[in-house]
Amino acid sequence: MSVLIAENVVENYFKIINNWDFESKNSLILKLNNSLNKKSHFSPEFSKLFGGWNDNRNAEDIIIEIESSRVNQKELEVM
Repeated sequence: MSVLIAENVVENYFKIINNWDFESKNSLILKLNNSLNKKSHFSPEFSKLFGGWNDNRNAEDIIIEIESSRVNQKELEVM
């Protein structure tokens, strides 16, 4: 989300809650604060999907494997 859009969203929310009573505003502040303190919702397994490609093969070997695993649609129809 761009900064300008985020600022507009915050301003619109502020216009809505500006007239709330103290207890309601305080409750919202506590909930927002708690949401900032929570750890990431990503599982460790999901985090493993990030990062560089790890492989001992050189680029040429990887390309050969990818190209050899391709199946032509016409070959599938014959089978």
